[in-house]
Amino acid sequence: HAAAFFLTDGGDPKKALELSKASLEDRKISSIYETGLLAAIKSGSHDDACSLADGVRALQHPTEMLKSIAADACKR
Repeated sequence: HAAAFFLTDGGDPKKALELSKASLEDRKISSIYETGLLAAIKSGSHDDACSLADGVRALQHPTEMLKSIAADACKR
């Protein structure tokens, strides 16, 4: 998925964040939240990280790794 490319080899975490947020409008799945959270952290977007972390908490079956990323992404 394009967001993962921009987060890694594409070297554009802001673009990865933008694409992740757009994807989450259609499908709220763990892998997209993970990419979005990592992109928000890497691009320094604390507000987006907090918003995505809230979304992770609403998932029925997030992985332990995703829950950990979400918990660390938005320290309130």
